[in-house]
Amino acid sequence: MTPQVTALSPDSSFFHYPYTKEQLEQMVAQGEKAKKDAGFDTTVYWMAPDSPTGTLAGFIEMLKSGEWDGVLIGRGVRTDPKMTEWFEQLVNATREHSPKSKFIFNEDDQDSLGPMKRVFPTK
Repeated sequence: MTPQVTALSPDSSFFHYPYTKEQLEQMVAQGEKAKKDAGFDTTVYWMAPDSPTGTLAGFIEMLKSGEWDGVLIGRGVRTDPKMTEWFEQLVNATREHSPKSKFIFNEDDQDSLGPMKRVFPTK
């Protein structure tokens, strides 16, 4: 079985990373290729609390649209004190709307595949 994972990725217009929008998009694209090559089926959800597109409501709709095995929430959301409330909302929405999903947490902006393999070790 191919794990279906949604990966929350920061909208670079909201999060203040040391990357340009283009660099962030390239990093995510490279990571998605590596995940696909490793046997994962991932969907990136570009998000930001105040974004007109990457909202909590949009995330909930995405969760409702399919059967997700995992939800990856990156360190930028988890470790930024300004993002604590947003992080809580994402976790609670996942628990409510995709209760079978496993949580996946990365520690490196450029490595989500390692944590995905840790959570789904048969891949």
